[in-house]
Amino acid sequence: MSDEKDYTLDGKDRAEWDRLWSAKTQRRLPGPCMLDLPRECKSEALKQVTIFDDPPEAAGLVFRSSDTCPICGAPTAGCDRVAASLDLTFASGLTFGMGVWAHRLCFERCADTGIPAPIPW
Repeated sequence: MSDEKDYTLDGKDRAEWDRLWSAKTQRRLPGPCMLDLPRECKSEALKQVTIFDDPPEAAGLVFRSSDTCPICGAPTAGCDRVAASLDLTFASGLTFGMGVWAHRLCFERCADTGIPAPIPW
């Protein structure tokens, strides 16, 4: 029997997925996002960026294209780091989420908003 969870939209473990993510809260970056955003986003005016730590059960399922910390801009490889997600909101109303690595100390410097994290897919 497989131990893999079925977190698809209509999967048997979807309620668990939603619960894991909604237990997380968004944190506000103390300054501008230090990542080079995808070119599709560069023409958009960035209104707000928040970060939240990924649930340990889901962290391995989130794609992270870079090891650059979005908070300080330095590499996180080989450091004490947090598997996290960014939620970017643009002036147009477009929202975009992406997996990131953040230094633990940088992440802890981000003020907790108390707002539940969005639930990915």
